[in-house]
Amino acid sequence: MGKIYSWDENPFQDFLLILMMGGADISNKNLEVDIYVRFLTILEYFLKNEKYNEFLDFEIKKNDICFKVIPKNILTAFWLSGIIPQNFSENILNSNKFRINNKEYRFNKKTKRLTYKIIETK
Repeated sequence: MGKIYSWDENPFQDFLLILMMGGADISNKNLEVDIYVRFLTILEYFLKNEKYNEFLDFEIKKNDICFKVIPKNILTAFWLSGIIPQNFSENILNSNKFRINNKEYRFNKKTKRLTYKIIETK
């Protein structure tokens, strides 16, 4: 189940929505570089360390009723979900797990889905 869209919570979603409202087919290969560059610009605004920009990797697919933005790694999955952690190490790319506050996130490489479970604190 999804949630109601809220403007200004996720800059990646906001940008894609603006494109779609203007009639753009965001899965069009001619737009791919423009979308990628805009996403990098968004990351540069939020990230303190630009070296992580190299992990931005995604594709956009379209079917009859919707577009899907599919992350190819855990960092991109976080970013596209509007979660931009500042303190992480590259080893999360290998483990595909990351803990933030009381949530442990996992990225499934096969399904390309980011899930989380709440960690009970004592």
